[in-house]
Order: sequence, then C-alpha cells, then structure tokens
Amino acid sequence: MNLPKLFEIQKVLREHIAESCKDIDVLVEERILALYVELGELANETRCFKYWIQKPPSIKKKILEEYVDGLHFVIELGLDFGHEDCEYWGEDPSQQKIVDQFLELYRRIEAISLFVKLEKAVELPSYEHLLTGYINIGKALGFTWDQIEQAYLEKNEINHKRQEIGY
Repeated sequence: MNLPKLFEIQKVLREHIAESCKDIDVLVEERILALYVELGELANETRCFKYWIQKPPSIKKKILEEYVDGLHFVIELGLDFGHEDCEYWGEDPSQQKIVDQFLELYRRIEAISLFVKLEKAVELPSYEHLLTGYINIGKALGFTWDQIEQAYLEKNEINHKRQEIGY
C-alpha cells in the first residue's frame, strides 16, 4: 500500500483544479459533503442495505469506480489537515457486516466534520481512523490494494482531462 504516492498524485490534481477554482483551500466542508455523497453512491452500488430488492450488486468494476471516487476525497481531506504522513492501521473488516462498516464510516466522517465546524484541528489519529475505515470498506468489498491503486490512477487521469475541458 503506497499511500504517500497517492497523496502526491492528489496534490497534482489539486493544483490543476486550483487553476480554475481560486478558493480551493477553503472548501473543507464541501469535501466532507462530497465524501458523504460518494459513500452513499458506493453503498447504493453494493445494494448492501437494499433488503427489499432481489437485484444483485452492480458489477465489481462499477463498485470499484465509486470506491475510488470517495478515496479521492478522503485523501483530499488528509491534505487539508496536513496529514500526508498518515498510516493505515490495518483493522480487520471481516468481523463486521458491510452495512455496519458503512454506518461506522459515516460516524467517522461526522466526527471529522464536528472538528471542522468547531474550528478545531483534526489530529492525525482522527484522520487515520477515517482513512482506515475507508480502506477497510474496500477490503471488505473484495478489492486488493493493487486494484484500488490502479483504479485510483485511472480515475485521476479522467479527472485531469475533465479539468482541461472545463468539466
């Protein structure tokens, strides 16, 4: 797992976006909301909570795409808080139902959001708790770090192209 590499790649994308968005450094609350939305889109594609339907989850590729969309915002928040030197704690996600993992991750995002709202520093352990929860969902969904990293790189390339065309 090469987190420093992803943080460096995300910095480059952030700089590219900053060329057209002069207030990019003050958008922490927007990134938190974006993470909530992306996490919801991921849950929607897994259909893990949709007990009332028979339709199976989306194909793994679509789920992975949604997963890395959220990962971009998790890393963005790490950049916002100055925690590029963070670590994944390696919690074992297999002991929890995936629905419980999603709910726990929403709580972790909310904890970060409260720090921001109260204008308090988000300490490294709080951020690592969020990052670890997010990585654990990817693992619970059956993705390897290599798959996640490759999908992240592909989406990053798309995001750069979108900036060039004024997406």
